[in-house]
Amino acid sequence: MSCGFLNLPDDVLLALFCSLDVKDLLSLVQTCRGFYELGSSDYVWHSIDVAFPLDIPIGKDRRLISGPELRQAWVKGLRLEQSWSKHASQPRRMCRIMHGDIVFQNQFLGSDWLITLSRAPTSALCLSLWYIGTSNREYRYASLDVPYASKFAAISRKNSTEAIIAVVLDATRATNVNVYKICLDFNHDNSISHVPILVNQISSPKTDGTPGEVHICESVVAVAVAHFENIFNPPTYRFIVLEIETGNQLIISPEMPEHFTHVQFRLFPHHLIIAGLKHHESLTVRTYDFSVVRARLSMPAFCQTPDDDADATGLLGDHLTEEETDDVPVDSDYTLSDGYVCGDCPHLTSLLFHASGVSSLRYGSASVFSFPSNRDLRCPHGAMPVHVFSTPASAASDIICLGPTGRRAVWLERRWDTDSFTLMKATFFREGKHAAIVERLLPAHTAMPFEIYSCQSMAFEESTGRVCLGLHTGELYILQF
Repeated sequence: MSCGFLNLPDDVLLALFCSLDVKDLLSLVQTCRGFYELGSSDYVWHSIDVAFPLDIPIGKDRRLISGPELRQAWVKGLRLEQSWSKHASQPRRMCRIMHGDIVFQNQFLGSDWLITLSRAPTSALCLSLWYIGTSNREYRYASLDVPYASKFAAISRKNSTEAIIAVVLDATRATNVNVYKICLDFNHDNSISHVPILVNQISSPKTDGTPGEVHICESVVAVAVAHFENIFNPPTYRFIVLEIETGNQLIISPEMPEHFTHVQFRLFPHHLIIAGLKHHESLTVRTYDFSVVRARLSMPAFCQTPDDDADATGLLGDHLTEEETDDVPVDSDYTLSDGYVCGDCPHLTSLLFHASGVSSLRYGSASVFSFPSNRDLRCPHGAMPVHVFSTPASAASDIICLGPTGRRAVWLERRWDTDSFTLMKATFFREGKHAAIVERLLPAHTAMPFEIYSCQSMAFEESTGRVCLGLHTGELYILQF
């Protein structure tokens, strides 16, 4: 039978291969050498729509990855998808790192790196970059003392040979964002290149407000600053953006809806997305065109700073789109995914937990929203959730990590009635085609070398299923599923 198919023209076979489900394609290429060679071509694997996150180099164009590499990434992805959708399971591998300090923020940077921000018993603050690419041979690659550091954001670029880290320094008189560069190239002969280098800085007087989130997209760093006029009204927000290469800075003060709180934002190559709770009743997500602002930042002749009132609000313009969810309970809190770009359009997922508080009788719930929302899942009051699932009574969800694509999430759940802690995981499917799968991350009564309640921070790598736990004992545990 296969010999007859092999006699068909290659373009016909390629069209057939591209129309197959990935699992069927992987089975087909194992039937004979001819199908294997043709089914491993770049054309076939570049044509397949990615249904879930794959472990491929950060920021690398998928079209530049060879067919065999993509096929192997799909095999790993399917295995993880099957494992992640099951009941709680033991981790395939567990790595312990004795950090020494209490890590209050950590982030995976690709498959080989982990960044931590920690506080020593002496209250000194330290930013560390760990190499975790070789099992049981993890080590601290670079470190830097950063007084007043409160949070950071990081990306890798230049084919993962360079890390850019933006650290928010919440000092007494000023708010600074220091931008560091670290070489990740092991082939570089100069060991001094591994030392973090300060390449640029955002500076703002403390009277202008309190720093919030910081994000990096390619060569642009943005930080949100909240200004509180009094304790009765919600704060007003402005955003300071910096172009790392040119050093240019701009201030953006977009008009916000009334009674807009819990503001978060995400930065994309051509868009700025701002989200928040309006009147504590609905989640509102606005998308702005960031192209003009970015072009202005890239102009070499433009060298103003926030002190020069370089207000670029007019360049940002009015929002392109505004989406509002259906009513949510007033005790809701939400988490945004980092998002991804598909067809030049940014996509985000939001996970809202509606806590049951301290009540041991009333169950809580959680909702998952996707933006842009499906028009079929809208009602007169706003976008409807693609998933809704219940949470235990008298439970609160802390340290929530939602993957960039919004397909997978992990969080720490605390039961107030029993004072017990549980690590949870979830799988969310596109457009709610299947019910969300919510399970324990680890089996109940599993003997672990640490106590769950000692978890102070958590990082999650969606494409590999790795979870990093930072404990108050000064230890880090990386769990591989």
